[in-house]
Amino acid sequence: MPHVTSDGARIRYDDTGSSSLPVLLLAHGMFMDRRMFDRQIDELSRVARIICWDARGHGDTTDQGKPFTYWQSAHDAIAVLDKLGIERAVIGGMSQGGFTALRLALAAPERVSGLVLIGTEAGRPTPGQVEQYSELFAAWLDNTMPLEPIATSLAPSLIGGDADRDQRVWIDRWLSQDRTLIAQAAKCIVDRESVTDRIAEISTPTLVIRGANDMSISSAAVHQMATALGSSVVEIAGAGHAVNWTHPTPVNEAIRDFIETLTARDELR
Repeated sequence: MPHVTSDGARIRYDDTGSSSLPVLLLAHGMFMDRRMFDRQIDELSRVARIICWDARGHGDTTDQGKPFTYWQSAHDAIAVLDKLGIERAVIGGMSQGGFTALRLALAAPERVSGLVLIGTEAGRPTPGQVEQYSELFAAWLDNTMPLEPIATSLAPSLIGGDADRDQRVWIDRWLSQDRTLIAQAAKCIVDRESVTDRIAEISTPTLVIRGANDMSISSAAVHQMATALGSSVVEIAGAGHAVNWTHPTPVNEAIRDFIETLTARDELR
């Protein structure tokens, strides 16, 4: 399995598509893994070389269980690019993957030719979100509590879409994994700081996508971020948080058009 070592972590990634195409590096959301972009690969690999990677605490990435931040995750993503000899890429991220993408754009702007931000924001969690997160993570990490009811109640808000077509595959994956591996990732998402006051430093072209029925990140937060980035928001009707998974067709169209526009402007070099 392809991987790269980054500060004690073994970062798992998949590399799909022609090396002659622009690179699209995609970072997944909390509780998910690189496979959440499976519904993008067939369509978008016609216009981009797609690299998907597993964040710490998720999928097939392994680490030492040490605390980390999304700044560290950004360096993990850069390590993947370095391993593959890629100088610049369109950096994409869904939810927590977007937190990482923003920090990568701030930490290493010379590596970023464009941003694709899906269901994400620049701010820190609100007190209400912290309370909800804390309750969820406490239950998730408690091995004495049955996980299936927790997972089944989480899936509609975290993923959305159809229970059988879209949610069940992730519930089954959660039930088959070591539920405690997300401990440090849970702390990371709760403790993250805002980068709202630094957004103006990012000048790269940006595509912002949001499911119109997203219950995890508010419309106001997404639009605030998009405005600061000089972008608008592509709202996908009927979609929830994991809009790229449940509504791949309009998401793929938006990303394809974005990459083709950057290519035509010669902004991907």
